[in-house]
Amino acid sequence: MRAPAPDRRRRRALFLVVPWLACLALIEIGVRVQRRGAPRSGDLSLDDEWRWVASHLAREGEATSGELSPLFMHDPVVGWRPRPLVRLPGVTTNSAGMRTSVEVPLARTPGQRRVLLVGDSYTWGDNVADEHTFGHLLATRHLPGWDVLNLGIPGSGTDQQLLMFHEHGRRFGPDVVVLGFFVRDYPRNLVTFRDYAKPRFELEGDGLRLTNVPVLAPEDVLAKYRAGERAVGQGLRWWTAGYAVSRWREVASERVSEEAEGWLVLSRLMERFAAEVLAAGATPVWMLIPMRTAVEEGASKYDALEGLCERRAAALGMPFLSVTEALRARNVRDPVNLPRQAGGHLSPAGNEVIAELLADLLPRLPPSPALVGARGRP
Repeated sequence: MRAPAPDRRRRRALFLVVPWLACLALIEIGVRVQRRGAPRSGDLSLDDEWRWVASHLAREGEATSGELSPLFMHDPVVGWRPRPLVRLPGVTTNSAGMRTSVEVPLARTPGQRRVLLVGDSYTWGDNVADEHTFGHLLATRHLPGWDVLNLGIPGSGTDQQLLMFHEHGRRFGPDVVVLGFFVRDYPRNLVTFRDYAKPRFELEGDGLRLTNVPVLAPEDVLAKYRAGERAVGQGLRWWTAGYAVSRWREVASERVSEEAEGWLVLSRLMERFAAEVLAAGATPVWMLIPMRTAVEEGASKYDALEGLCERRAAALGMPFLSVTEALRARNVRDPVNLPRQAGGHLSPAGNEVIAELLADLLPRLPPSPALVGARGRP
């Protein structure tokens, strides 16, 4: 005798649903095993905060203070920046945290021009010794009559680089300020935590509003987790769901278009950078540094960003320098020496290419601003 129709439908539903639930459970177990103590929440900033906290709490016996590293120090406005007077193999900083052992006085030497470099690890010179950074090459080989001040911050976003100039760089009275914009800094401007907690500029009307300042010190962040005020994984039921939402938001943060939030924020950061540098009596320069694939394979997912930045800089009356074509040409001529160092950073040969381009551009800029204060909207 056949089962009644409702029973058959119930069995068929169970036959379809149970395997899916079992599959989801297996996926959830796999995600938890892979992620271990640092799940993904669906919030990119919180994801990185949990990862950082879990890493520090896992080695309580080694480091209870939450110190960032021998190279970095906490900054309540910028988030983090290089420590002063670092003496590591191949890496030195002066008393202002610049990538050099040479002290730079606030007072200018009469007749000597001064360029300030801000940017991320490409500007700083990650994975190459002091003498191979493009800042050092400019100062010693290409522009020996100039003061070259390297205030790059590894891991930073454009927002932090702007604030580094405002808080620590402008007092040195540069003639020119070059912001080395590595295209992968684009999504960093949309989060409040990456390598560590950081500030963020949010869209407000036609401008920007600075948030997440002052940035909490590392020991204060860890104290909140130790006291139970915050917890890694707090409020998260299914790690799989958190992972899926985070991946979706990650892709969205990297989308490049004139309507994308990332571009709207970046375009206004460009405007603020140009305005602040001009107000300080210097000439702003926007230098675009491409991804490795753009150099070695001829294309990257951020190719559209180069055109957007170039047009925005032109609307602002700000000199624009792309190093993409020069790196491609050098890679064709000398592929053995150009490949990026560990972590994807420029080799000594790549730093030399950028030094040559800047050495050609900088002397042609006026010693005092001759730019029109254009403020075209994105």
